[in-house]
Amino acid sequence: NQLLKKRQEQEKSFGSPLDPLLQSLAGFNTSTDLTAKIEQLYIGLDIDQNGFLSYDDLKEGLRKMEVTPHIHLSEEDYHLMTYGKTWCDEFGNLPMDEFERVMRDQLKLYVQRQMSTAMIAAHAGGSQIGDVLFVLKQLMITVEDLKSDSKATHEGLSSMGGIVRTGSVGSNHRINPSPSAQLRRRSSSANSPREHPPIN
Repeated sequence: NQLLKKRQEQEKSFGSPLDPLLQSLAGFNTSTDLTAKIEQLYIGLDIDQNGFLSYDDLKEGLRKMEVTPHIHLSEEDYHLMTYGKTWCDEFGNLPMDEFERVMRDQLKLYVQRQMSTAMIAAHAGGSQIGDVLFVLKQLMITVEDLKSDSKATHEGLSSMGGIVRTGSVGSNHRINPSPSAQLRRRSSSANSPREHPPIN
């Protein structure tokens, strides 16, 4: 994928224009806290409150942010960070959920760059404990997200009453009970009184 290769090469050499913003987001405590921070950012950038961000909205909003250095987002930057606008809607805009997806992806890349810098500095005899801790924090958030996804999947299966939907639409499979459960069912069925047809 030429687009992805170009994106990785650019960020490896120069970083991302969003780095000052990503640094300011680094104070999150949990995945939920990070989501809340991104939502607040989105609301602040969505000046006309129409529920989505266009490139112009994002460019102008980021330019006005009080960060150092100031953020100048080009159309090419926007194209790269949205993977050729495949993360945008049909009009090339970012709704809230996709904006969070972009920001989390950018934060992950930022962490990777920080980790690389910390490793280089460590070899040179420098101390980068703060960056190492930040990387560990991101790993903890990733684990937390995996746990949340697993819990949601488990609850979803429970609410479906043992029905699992797999494959194509309409292909349902019922989870078979365990052998012990099958034995209890047969035993219960054998001990229950049978109904006899009425004698005429």
